Amino acid sequence: MASPRATAESHLNGLKKYLVGVAISLTTALVGQSTALVWWAATIDTRVMRVEKDVDGLNGRVHAIETSRPDCP
Repeated sequence: MASPRATAESHLNGLKKYLVGVAISLTTALVGQSTALVWWAATIDTRVMRVEKDVDGLNGRVHAIETSRPDCP
């Protein structure tokens, strides 16, 4: 039979491998989520900039219509 000391070391090695696996999994998940968050924020920023540009264009068109309309008696 294996000695108790060899069995304990085997369990510690298994625990270390498990903890390293958990640490790698958590790190990978955090990096993936951070990347997704940055991509999402950039996408939203691009959409907001596009909407602001469209609103500015409409504002200019409305202003031009309002200032060029002749006064009705």
